[in-house]
Amino acid sequence: MYTISPSIKYISSAPKVAGKTSGLIQRLFLPAFYALSFAGFGLLSFLPHALRLDSRDLTVPFRAFVLFLGMTLLLMGLSNKLFRFSMGLRLFMLFWSLYLVRLVCDTYYDPIFLVRQRELYLLYGIGISLIPSLAFFITPTSFCLRRSMLLLYALITLLSVLCLTEVRTASVFGENFRLAGNPTANPISVGHYGVSLSILSLVLYFTPEFRRSWIRTFALITFFLGLVVLLFTGSRGPTICLVIVMPLVFINLIHSRGNRIKIIILMTLSFILIPILFKSVAERGGSFSNRMSSLESIDEATDENRVNLWREALTEVYNNPIKGMAVEIPGVGYPHNIIIEGFLATGICGGLILMSIIAYGIYKSIYLIRNNANGYWIALLYVQYTIGAMFSGAIYDNNEFWYLYAGVMAISNKVST
Repeated sequence: MYTISPSIKYISSAPKVAGKTSGLIQRLFLPAFYALSFAGFGLLSFLPHALRLDSRDLTVPFRAFVLFLGMTLLLMGLSNKLFRFSMGLRLFMLFWSLYLVRLVCDTYYDPIFLVRQRELYLLYGIGISLIPSLAFFITPTSFCLRRSMLLLYALITLLSVLCLTEVRTASVFGENFRLAGNPTANPISVGHYGVSLSILSLVLYFTPEFRRSWIRTFALITFFLGLVVLLFTGSRGPTICLVIVMPLVFINLIHSRGNRIKIIILMTLSFILIPILFKSVAERGGSFSNRMSSLESIDEATDENRVNLWREALTEVYNNPIKGMAVEIPGVGYPHNIIIEGFLATGICGGLILMSIIAYGIYKSIYLIRNNANGYWIALLYVQYTIGAMFSGAIYDNNEFWYLYAGVMAISNKVST
């Protein structure tokens, strides 16, 4: 088990896993599932453009593979009793039961005018968000959490490098010179990858288990690499996530003398390098502040449009408070805020359950972070993607949010045992 501050008493890991199947889940399948679910699609998105293929020729089989792996893990976890029917899981199942009724009604039973093809709502909702999320409720071991973090860190680092190697290619930039990485990706997703890389880099940098100087040096390099990716994307949502999550990383670090030295090194390098990075980004397409004030793209609503979407959705919620109105604003789309969307789709009951899910997840995350529990990096990423879900994405396709919520609940189960 690895921890951050030796002055804190840490909670032991989950009960020992017995049997070859359980060991295989913890050592291979679950770590691979974490890494592929979060960074696999981003890495795969580079291939269609490079091979001159239709993106669906590769992305559809990949999604199917992740779904198959999730279902396999779910069945193996159930047979090996690696799940715990906790409060977090109960809230999850209760909300999704209500939400699935709405999805089925609006797409097939009593279809409404939808922006996307109706099959996609159930495909994303069930195949990409719901079923894989259930697999993340498996209670992980300390070894599993450590390997999952390292695999995910490696894949996101590779993804970030690939994005920046394409900076000179005009086709990877959307409007306002916002880095998308490749024609298949979008600036918001790439921006979140950059934030996640910076967060994981700091976790690696401050983890006592990784004491070798070259590891810490590499972690510092990738921390700034993540910032560069974020600056090039010019996405406000991921930027807000970074600003809010960063203080959480340092909650308990300051109490250790060794960590204070690391913090001083980090702050000194940041003071020197961040202005240089800003200037470098500005030389390749304008100032970061300008991109922060003008963020139009096909994948992110402008500030004015987003406020109009919120206002229209809230009007529909006010007019249909009990059972909600629809899975999205008919003919317009989702409101770019999952809380508002929760009330819109499932009424006051489902909306309150979704708010409870978010609040409970934040509460558990803060607890894990403050106690430096194994896998607290998942809690940090959960906070990041929860904030991101307030500005972009829908309930049915915010799969990272649901994965991380399940991961936080699984680690909380482990801590409470």
